[in-house]
Amino acid sequence: MTGQPYGDVVSPVFDEALRNQRLAFIAFEEQDAKLLHDLEDLFRERLDEITEQFYQHMLAFEETRKVFRDEAMIRRLSEAQKPT
Repeated sequence: MTGQPYGDVVSPVFDEALRNQRLAFIAFEEQDAKLLHDLEDLFRERLDEITEQFYQHMLAFEETRKVFRDEAMIRRLSEAQKPT
């Protein structure tokens, strides 16, 4: 254990080069971004359901259960993802 508050996860360093590398890895292109943007209203309408299913999925794995330590943390993260 690293003793850091977020456990044994890699530090959240995320620059433009890493972003581009990850987008290339999943073959995510400009057309994909446009399609997602077109679905924004639908996503906003179903945000609570999407968020709930996301965290249920994450909690299905031992590695991510170490990161999401308790229900209060998940609630805080869920609230932080809501648009202002």
